[in-house]
Amino acid sequence: MSLPDNYPFLTRKEFDIAAKLFIEQSKRSSDEEPWSWVEHESLPTVPASEGYFTVDYHIIYSTSYKVPVLYFNAYNSDGTLLTNDEIYSNLVHPLKQNDIKSAGFHGAISQQDHPTLLLPFYYLHPCETATLMTSIVSDSKMNNNKLQIISLEGYIRSWLSFVGPVVGVK
Repeated sequence: MSLPDNYPFLTRKEFDIAAKLFIEQSKRSSDEEPWSWVEHESLPTVPASEGYFTVDYHIIYSTSYKVPVLYFNAYNSDGTLLTNDEIYSNLVHPLKQNDIKSAGFHGAISQQDHPTLLLPFYYLHPCETATLMTSIVSDSKMNNNKLQIISLEGYIRSWLSFVGPVVGVK
């Protein structure tokens, strides 16, 4: 039995060995579907001098508005949060920036504590989400004088296809 050289940290090689051993154990000791090893090509890297940012997106249910809300944070390569201006310049399409900034009282993008993480996050304000979802189905044909509605399976996908691109979801 080998031990990590710098416990509790692992080298990549140690991680690979540990993961493969775990997989072998799962095959022998479980009635459940065993774990598997999937090799991925290495991801492209960006030199630190060029900089980059990472965006975390969270979809949270709003009990007040009864619709999904898109929360997000964006971080520079050094871990610092992007500023409000950087959010607009990096995530919002230039042709849409004025519309997004002028929507509602403070604009469509605001910042507040994440409902479960209790950390500051940006979010797309949900006040017009119900109107958006109604307009999606009202544009479709009526069927026997009944308004067609989006299935539960398609609701998030439809909603996200409209609100996601506002802040860089592709």
